[in-house]
Amino acid sequence: MGDSLSVRPRRILYRTGAVTLVNFVVFVLVSAYIGGDALNGYVSHGHFFVCGHGRFAQVTSSIWN
Repeated sequence: MGDSLSVRPRRILYRTGAVTLVNFVVFVLVSAYIGGDALNGYVSHGHFFVCGHGRFAQVTSSIWN
């Protein structure tokens, strides 16, 4: 019962997992570099703010997007 996936689906699964892991690491590193993430941030009067650990940092609209 252990190996139910053939070679092609296993390759797709591993590559998808690798891309997902890289994407997560990049998200964490960029969030740390700019001072937070847009998930916890907000937009006020055309100003964009990211939030990380309770601190807000103003960023440009291109970084926000």
